[in-house]
Amino acid sequence: MSTGTIQDRGTTLSKNFNQAGIRLSMNNGEGSEIKDGSEVTLTGDNEVSLRDTATDVPFGIVEVGGLDGEKVTVHVHAQRTLKVIATGGVFAANDLVKFVGTHDANGVPNYVAAATSDLIVGRVIKGSAQDAVAEIVIMNQYVVSP
Repeated sequence: MSTGTIQDRGTTLSKNFNQAGIRLSMNNGEGSEIKDGSEVTLTGDNEVSLRDTATDVPFGIVEVGGLDGEKVTVHVHAQRTLKVIATGGVFAANDLVKFVGTHDANGVPNYVAAATSDLIVGRVIKGSAQDAVAEIVIMNQYVVSP
């Protein structure tokens, strides 16, 4: 939700804009230090590295950096994390997923990998085997799978 105003397009487009996200503690898998303010990509289960190519999918911005192998705090444009069942296949970090409308016997929601043009809501941050528990982030808005 915006807390500011849009003013003269020639000078100020927005002011005091606030879009909430979540902060995740992730492993630094870069091989070197990741500094505060760096843009990172998800490279493995709970692991990030610097986003350094145009094809790297952005994951978040580092708020508290750290050396290789240490924990870094990443601000992610998402609502929350969620444990889900990887229905119909293996989930790997960075997979885009969608809810299938059912739950397992324990009440855990069933998710599947998104197909082209699906509306998606989640991104895997910790993968799993088929029919096992994975962890995803729920994005702040629905997007269409490429």
